[in-house]
Amino acid sequence: MLDRAAAAIAGRDGLVLERGLGNGWTHDHLREKLPGRAIPVFERDVSPNPAAMPPRSVPSSHLRFA
Repeated sequence: MLDRAAAAIAGRDGLVLERGLGNGWTHDHLREKLPGRAIPVFERDVSPNPAAMPPRSVPSSHLRFA
């Protein structure tokens, strides 16, 4: 399903919003399928698998943990 969604928006500009980081695997997959896109994350309880944690190079304005 994520592959189809990523393919549908691949030619468009803009953010990809993720609500709920969870273990981080969805975010990791989105980064792989949509390189160079800002993918803000909204999460209350940040505890992803360390291998899937969003990179620290993401500007803090694009990464929101609430």
